[in-house]
Amino acid sequence: MMPAPFSLHLNPNKKGTMIMKRRRLLWTGLLLAGLTHLAHGQAPVARWNLGEDDPGAAAGLAGNAVTTDAVGDADLTAFGGPVYTDTTPGGESTLAMVFDGQSFYQGSVDGNGAPLDQLYGRIDWNNVSLVCDVYPTALGTAGFSFPVSVGYNGAGIGILEIEGKWHVIHQGVAISPPGPDVVLNQWTHLELVRRDFGDGVETRLYINGAGEPAAILTGAPNTPTDFFTIGANELASRTPGDVEGQFQGFIDNVALIDLNAGQPPSLSRIAVSPGTIYEGNSLILSAEGFKGDPTDLQFIWRKDGQEVANTGDVPQWVLAGVTAADAGQYDVLVRNAYGEATSDPVEVVVEPSGGAEVAWYRMGDDDPEAFPGGGGAWVTQDALGGPGLEVFGIPLYSDDTPPDGGGYSMEFLGDSYYRNLDMSPVFDQLDLNNFSLSADVKVTELGPDGFSFVVSLGQQTRESSGFGILEVGGRWRLVHQMIALSPPGPEVVLNEWTHLELQRRQFGEVVETRLFVNGVDAGVSIVQGPNPQTMARVLTVGANTLADPAEVEGTFRGLIDNVRLKNYSAGRPPELVSDLTAEPSSVLVEGDTLVLVAQAQGDAPLTFSWQRDGEVLKTEEVASGAFGFLRIDQLTVDQAGDYQVVVSNAAGEASSSVVRVTVLPAGSPRPGLSLRFRLGDDDPGAAPGAPGNPVTVDTTGDWELVANGSPLYSDATPGGGSALCLSFDGASYCEGVGETWDALFAAFDWDHVVLSFDVNITAPGDAGFSFPVSVGGELTGLAIFEEAGHWRLLHHGVGYSQVGPEVQYNTWTHLELRRMNFGNGVETRLFVDGVDAGIANTTRLNLPKGRLTVGNNIHTTGPEGFFHGMVDNVELFTY
Repeated sequence: MMPAPFSLHLNPNKKGTMIMKRRRLLWTGLLLAGLTHLAHGQAPVARWNLGEDDPGAAAGLAGNAVTTDAVGDADLTAFGGPVYTDTTPGGESTLAMVFDGQSFYQGSVDGNGAPLDQLYGRIDWNNVSLVCDVYPTALGTAGFSFPVSVGYNGAGIGILEIEGKWHVIHQGVAISPPGPDVVLNQWTHLELVRRDFGDGVETRLYINGAGEPAAILTGAPNTPTDFFTIGANELASRTPGDVEGQFQGFIDNVALIDLNAGQPPSLSRIAVSPGTIYEGNSLILSAEGFKGDPTDLQFIWRKDGQEVANTGDVPQWVLAGVTAADAGQYDVLVRNAYGEATSDPVEVVVEPSGGAEVAWYRMGDDDPEAFPGGGGAWVTQDALGGPGLEVFGIPLYSDDTPPDGGGYSMEFLGDSYYRNLDMSPVFDQLDLNNFSLSADVKVTELGPDGFSFVVSLGQQTRESSGFGILEVGGRWRLVHQMIALSPPGPEVVLNEWTHLELQRRQFGEVVETRLFVNGVDAGVSIVQGPNPQTMARVLTVGANTLADPAEVEGTFRGLIDNVRLKNYSAGRPPELVSDLTAEPSSVLVEGDTLVLVAQAQGDAPLTFSWQRDGEVLKTEEVASGAFGFLRIDQLTVDQAGDYQVVVSNAAGEASSSVVRVTVLPAGSPRPGLSLRFRLGDDDPGAAPGAPGNPVTVDTTGDWELVANGSPLYSDATPGGGSALCLSFDGASYCEGVGETWDALFAAFDWDHVVLSFDVNITAPGDAGFSFPVSVGGELTGLAIFEEAGHWRLLHHGVGYSQVGPEVQYNTWTHLELRRMNFGNGVETRLFVDGVDAGIANTTRLNLPKGRLTVGNNIHTTGPEGFFHGMVDNVELFTY
């Protein structure tokens, strides 16, 4: 089991129908499909016979602690008291399992180790089946129940009964219409098949081998991860005593089948993005429609018959900063253990640079979980890798797209829009007197307020202005917010795709803003422009840029796609957008990590030359508008000095300011806020083997951690002058919390912070994970934790890092969580014994509430998160 970044439950309301807490989070899921129906002769990749393969199993006995995977190693662990029975569906089955609504079997990707992890990693979840035989004896006490569930808290698909009807579910996305009645006290064979049935991938439910589906659900679910549960929803194991979603009856013959197993590869085509490629753009080639066994999968990209890249099992290749020499015919050779296939070639033409695109919102094509009719993602992505736009309301993805468009557009119903209030990375690349803003639109209804906005740049306030394309009374117009409105342009044509472009640049002798409709100058313009220095860095799609996000006046009704920002400036020498800075500080201590960061724009390619005291240390090419960086780990005193970066291109060069970096000897006091708990050395009367004092104090004596349970002092320390540490027994911890801690944490700079400690872990956590140290409250803060024998990072309430290094038991290890800009924006990284462990948490951080916990998670009810072992030298500081 993993420590959940959030909790989510299905609950019956007063009428017994289903509701969701936090609509944008997703439910747990499963995949069901058949051995007897549409299995295409494929053998299961996992099968749980629920008795026949369990040593010593017999009717009437309690289920084994582990039920065996008959074809692999993905065994599942018992929760509660399942019981074996000889009431089976027949055939070769001699035993089945009885579930009483308070018991289930479950495995997790990490909790069950490599077998389940490898199993999930090799499955094509768009070409899969899963089956089970069920004998319900009662309906779910909460109004629903899951016979089997694959997934974790928002990622998966499944089958469940709701108020006596079988349903198919895409967790957190959609539920099918009700299927047939659940028949109690009778064996039923359930098959969920997910594959392409001819009109796209669908999830279908079949009952008792019937030829026609009992339920159909279209669209795309989120990819299942982590858990596999028989007899309950995944949440049961994370909320002990909660019977919500648990199954009552018998279950047998659960099997998971990958319909691609053993199949050679095939694919449909290469997609080229963007549609028109200019010098300096990024070329993105994507292999679409891949099917086949993922074993030994490779995508080999070729230009004019010669290999140029091998992206392994990643079906996409990105070539940044293309030149005229990159034009040519491209294809991809896809190969696996069972064969190979080659795509048809595509011709890539590289146009002379007439400027560079700096943002492109394809309104779905770059959103991983998009599907037609689904709610717009919390953030819709920029195809060029820039900042995404956050959703307000519930726009919907649509497969109604403009000519030469992608796979998706976004439908706005007058009550929703997308916005980003800090588009600095894009604005830094824009010359606001030499740019364009464009979009494809299909208007379905004119604005009921007499106007509606397609897209806006900037903000409508007294302090700020901006640009916008809108319709007023059924005619297209331009606006400079708070400054001027253009004369009326062409009529809006309802229910037809129209390409709109706002261009602001020099037309003749003056700079003006003009409107182009379907590539034709519409004859309307505005001359007086906003002041770029005071313009708010905001982009809004589907609404006006009003200061109040709840204001819906001027919101759009229809479909929008391909919102683009393009900079027309050409032949630009480099310009430093962000001057050189030292991260996390220019005053550091030996052993720290130093990152020098600068940002420049200008004609590509930009060459960054990094220098210390005039000596060149590193040279690299960086895209216009991107950050360049120089990183030095394990900083030494002799690496202090004056640092500078010189940026150059064919048109000239620019030099940054000089940053003087000071490196203090190891152990020197730091200038910023800091806490250090030596966990015994500063506690009056502390002695080896004695119970921990009611409070343990920091080195200043000003801060206290209150003991809970019975931690003990120990003299088995990591050395380095430490005489005592604290030992935790899996039922004790120390914690500081309250208003004074809130005030302290409010003064920290959480984008420049380090949490470090020494740890000697003696046993894994009783719940499958444990926390030596945690910072923050229920949904805020960060921590290092161990799970299934590996270290990981957590942003509470948000998300995890990748799986990190193995835990070294009964050995002192020095762990550091460092949060700073490592060159690609602020991220949280793990260092083990001073070395970067190669894992990072790049999810957002909810600023910590005032709580510091040693020996436990933020939750204080065992065994979740309780720690076994010793901790010493807990230090938290900000630069």
